[in-house]
Amino acid sequence: MKRSLFCIMLLLVCLPFLPAETRAADAECLTFVANSNASYCLTHCDASATGQLEIPATHNGYPVTQIGDFAFSGCTGLTTITIPEGIKTIGMGAFSDCTNLTDISIPDSVTAVGIYAFDGCASLHYNTYENAKYLGNESNPYVLLTEAVSADITACQIHKDTRSIGCEAFSDCVNLTEITVPDKIAVIGNYAFDGCTGLGHISLGKGLSTIGESAFRGCAGLAEIVFPDGVDTIGMYAFDGCSGLTEIVLPDGLADIGWYTFGGCAGLREITIPDSVTAIGKYAFDGCTGLEKVIFGGTCAAWNSLIAHGETGGLDGATILYGSHCYAWVTTEEATCVSEGTMTYICTGCGEIEGETKPIRPAGHSYGPWTEVKAPTTEETGTEERKCIHCDEKETREKAKLEVIPTEPSTEPSTAPPTEPGTAPTDPAGEENDSNIGSWIAGIGIGALLAIVTIVVYKKRNRK
Repeated sequence: MKRSLFCIMLLLVCLPFLPAETRAADAECLTFVANSNASYCLTHCDASATGQLEIPATHNGYPVTQIGDFAFSGCTGLTTITIPEGIKTIGMGAFSDCTNLTDISIPDSVTAVGIYAFDGCASLHYNTYENAKYLGNESNPYVLLTEAVSADITACQIHKDTRSIGCEAFSDCVNLTEITVPDKIAVIGNYAFDGCTGLGHISLGKGLSTIGESAFRGCAGLAEIVFPDGVDTIGMYAFDGCSGLTEIVLPDGLADIGWYTFGGCAGLREITIPDSVTAIGKYAFDGCTGLEKVIFGGTCAAWNSLIAHGETGGLDGATILYGSHCYAWVTTEEATCVSEGTMTYICTGCGEIEGETKPIRPAGHSYGPWTEVKAPTTEETGTEERKCIHCDEKETREKAKLEVIPTEPSTEPSTAPPTEPGTAPTDPAGEENDSNIGSWIAGIGIGALLAIVTIVVYKKRNRK
C-alpha cells in the first residue's frame, strides 16, 4: 500500500515534466478573423501552445477556410498539427520555424500553399515518391508536393493524387528535362520551376487553374507549352526569359496577362490571345523582339481599349489579327458645294477597308442674304452680293438707278397786280386768305339779319 501511494505521488510530481507531445494544445490559443464570404481565417496561434493541435473545422458556426500568413510561425512547442477538410489555402510562412513539428496532416481540400510555409521545420517528416517530397494525410499522403529530393534530379514523376505543386518545389533543378503535371493539380506555386534551364517539355493537366508568379521564369530550353482551358490565372513573370518559346496559344477564360509575363521571350513569333482577356499588364511582352503576329479573339475596338493604358512594348512591330471587325460607313472625303465626297466601309478600330466606296452628292451652294456693296444713284447702277455659307462663293447682281421725278411748270395766268419799283411783291396765297376771311364775315352778317327779321315777324303775329 505504501509503495502504491509512493508511485502515485511520484507520477503527480513528474507530470508537469513529461514531454510536450503527450499533452494536447487547446484550441483557445487560436485567433480567427472573419472573411467577407461567411467564413473564417485562422490568423494566429499563441507561441505558448505545445504538443498536439487539431485545428477546428468551424468557428462561431462558420467554416474555417484559410490559414493566414505566419499564423503558426515560431510555435516551437507544437509537435503535431491536424488541418481539417475544408481548409483551401495556407499562407506564406504559415508554419515557418516550427522547429519541433514532426507531423502535419494536410487535407485534399488544400490547393494553394504560400512560399516559405514550412521553412525552418527541420524535424518535419515528409512522404517521398519518385524524387519528390510530399505532405498529406492518412488517405492521401501526396496532397502537396513541397520540393524535389535534390536539385540534381534529371526526372520526376509527380504522383497522380497530388493537388498542388508548392512554391520553389523544383527551383534551379537545371538538369530536369521533362515534367508531366497530373489532372488533379489545380495550382503550380510561385517559382515552382524557376531557373530550370534544361526543362524542354512540360505537359499540363486538365485540372490546372493557376500558374503562379515566376513559375517558369528562366526556362530557356522550354520550346512549347499547351495550356488547358481551365487556366484562368497566370502570374507576373511566369514565363519571363523563356526564349525558346516560338508560339503560344493562351486559354479561353484567362482574365488578364500580368506584368512581364512573357518578358524576354525573344524567340516568340506568334501568340493567340482570347477575347476573355480584359487587361494586359505593363511590359507583358517586353523584349519579345521577334514577335510578328498577334491573333486576338475579340474585336479591334476591344483590342484598342485593352492596350490603351499599358506599356505594351514588343507588340509595336507585330501584325494584329482580330476575331471580328467593327465596320461602318465613314466619310473619308467631304463633299463640297460643287464636287462629290466619298464614304468608305471601314473598320473603326483598325482602319481596314471592306468593299468599295460610295459617293456623296454635292450639296449645292447655300447663300446668305443680299448685301449692298455699291449704292445706286440717278446716274449709275448699284451692286449687291451674297456669299455661300459653306464655301464663301460670291454671287453679285445690279441694283437699278434711282428714278428722276420731273417738276411741271404752272399753266394758269397770274392775277397779281404789277409790283411797283421799291415795293415787296405781293403773296398770292396771302391775298386769297384775306378774301376768305371777308366772305366768312359777310356770311355771319347776313345770317344775323335774317334771324332778326324772323323774330320781328313772329312778334307781330302774336299781337294780333
